[in-house]
Amino acid sequence: MLFADLLGRFEGVTSEADGGHSALCPAHQDSRPSLRIWRGSDGKVRLTCRAGCDTADVIRAVGLGWSDLFDVTGPGAVVAAGRPQLVPVAQTAALAAYADRCSLALADFAGEWPERARTYLSERFGLDLDTAAELGLGVDDGHQGGTSPTCRAATALTRG
Repeated sequence: MLFADLLGRFEGVTSEADGGHSALCPAHQDSRPSLRIWRGSDGKVRLTCRAGCDTADVIRAVGLGWSDLFDVTGPGAVVAAGRPQLVPVAQTAALAAYADRCSLALADFAGEWPERARTYLSERFGLDLDTAAELGLGVDDGHQGGTSPTCRAATALTRG
């Protein structure tokens, strides 16, 4: 099967910077593309619904079979066929500790959240501050130890 023909079975397909594609998942009522599609250098197509749909349900919903995901040819990006490396345990533990510090900071900072952060929470995720606190979301007001570009961006956002 040609990769373009396989992609044509899905709606809302867009190319992603990592060489894969995003699409609306046909196995559930998807309003924001949650299906990731990518072709490995081995010719196999991988499908992952970030909402949790089984791959069998996804391929059945577009009239494909398992064999259609193998020996896929034609133009289009391919990604390495090997398994991605797992994030090292030390980095995962550091991120968890940072998230805990931010969650605790929310309790002290919630009443004073800058309007920009409140707007972002509401527009992006549909959350209010009480719901954010229940979910354990927090902020880095610059004192929680965030040093990555992502942490610095989050810090800048919450400072308003």
